[in-house]
Amino acid sequence: MQDYNACINKDEQACKRLISLAEPKCNDKSLSKEARGLACSVVAVGYSNNKEYHEAASFHQKACDLGDKSGCAKLGYFYHNGLGVRQSFQKAASFSQKGCDLNDAVGCAMLGGLYEIGKGVKQNKAKAKEYYGKSCDLGHQPGCDNYKRLNSK
Repeated sequence: MQDYNACINKDEQACKRLISLAEPKCNDKSLSKEARGLACSVVAVGYSNNKEYHEAASFHQKACDLGDKSGCAKLGYFYHNGLGVRQSFQKAASFSQKGCDLNDAVGCAMLGGLYEIGKGVKQNKAKAKEYYGKSCDLGHQPGCDNYKRLNSK
């Protein structure tokens, strides 16, 4: 946990240690899908914080494939911003949807934003409001703020 927190705070060596500890678990078939997905997500965070976005995207993909909600939502973010992958708003919407379906608050908020502006999906303010609302219900304040903003229009 100490390396994870240090990595989040941009300690490159802590990120490298985190990757070396978590990467074998990501591929360890003796572990549950949930445990492997979490491990892959942790590896992705390590690579991402070291600005190795292509590697990070690959591990977010593995995490998402294993049902890790954060991995799906973060992969949506990577596609939205072209981090380590070719920018694609359609893929951003698809992976954000997967994250949201798994109750990732940030994935829901991102999906709401895509529906609001019509990037990767057909513009739909009602759906935007629905996804912002779900994000809010899951405890994400920006989702609440965006829901309130759309609600006042």
